[in-house]
Amino acid sequence: MDAFTVRDVTHLVPVFGTHLTFSPEQNVEILLSEVLALKEHGLTSLRWRLSWSDVFPQQGKPSGKHLELLEGHAAAFADAGVETWVTLCGNTLPHWFLNEGAFSDNKATEKWWPRYVDTVAEVVGNHVAGWIPFEAPIGLVHDGWRIGSIAPFVSDDGKFADAFTNVLHSWNHACRLLRGSPIALSLDATHPGANSEVRTVWQSAITRGRVSLPGHYERELDGLLRSANEIALSLTHLPARSERLEAPRWRDSAIETLQWAYEAFSGTQLSVSGIPATSADGELTELLSFTSQMVDDLKSDGLALQHVWMSSLERTAGLTSLPAFSSLTK
Repeated sequence: MDAFTVRDVTHLVPVFGTHLTFSPEQNVEILLSEVLALKEHGLTSLRWRLSWSDVFPQQGKPSGKHLELLEGHAAAFADAGVETWVTLCGNTLPHWFLNEGAFSDNKATEKWWPRYVDTVAEVVGNHVAGWIPFEAPIGLVHDGWRIGSIAPFVSDDGKFADAFTNVLHSWNHACRLLRGSPIALSLDATHPGANSEVRTVWQSAITRGRVSLPGHYERELDGLLRSANEIALSLTHLPARSERLEAPRWRDSAIETLQWAYEAFSGTQLSVSGIPATSADGELTELLSFTSQMVDDLKSDGLALQHVWMSSLERTAGLTSLPAFSSLTK
């Protein structure tokens, strides 16, 4: 591993955590017991994944019951001292939004995305520590509009460029609406679609404040420059040509990606928003240990991470043994 000598990071302690996908059927008391148990191991943060489709099951009509549950859970986490970061958008979009073209349609995006962000912020904003507008923006656009493997199942370079541009604009809209709150850009830089050109688009957006799509156009977007408080790398994909999880090989690939981000987003704090999912408890325990050691090694080399959100709350809480994570208690 190459050494980093930019700044002294010996005083920085990463905040370790898990992630949880909200469901109306969840028992908040059970969740709290799991969260508090994991805090004893140093897992003090929760990346809370919400569903746009559940918040707005119908066009323009949020579910009052769903919002009530969201507020209740968010307040319960806050009262328990859990540092909660809300993830607003994954790879599943509302069917009515897809019917209007979703992110490939400028008018639909500008009308419905800000309404969703503002609705959730109004309900849970006082209870959460920060926001992650998009969980995997590269995969969302690449899989939906370039290769068509997920909804809206489109394979069209023009639509892909439109969707990419509108996701960038939507990121910027979210930053404006959530101004004053910490915001992390979760970047799935290990996704197969994250080639050098795609990575450079996001780098240019955050470090230069410019939307720059190769072969299309380049222009400055007000408010885009340094709009992310953190760059959170989603490291969920396996290295190229890997058919199964090999923790040492994944770690080497993860370190390479973090090194790229350190150089590309110089001056912006780095985090990890996710690691690969595993089915076997033994594999997950090993992966958590590798992740913890990787974080320590990177810190020793001068690259300290702010947050490290790892496996799901349910999977982690179900393990019989866990490594000890040195986490900063808020």
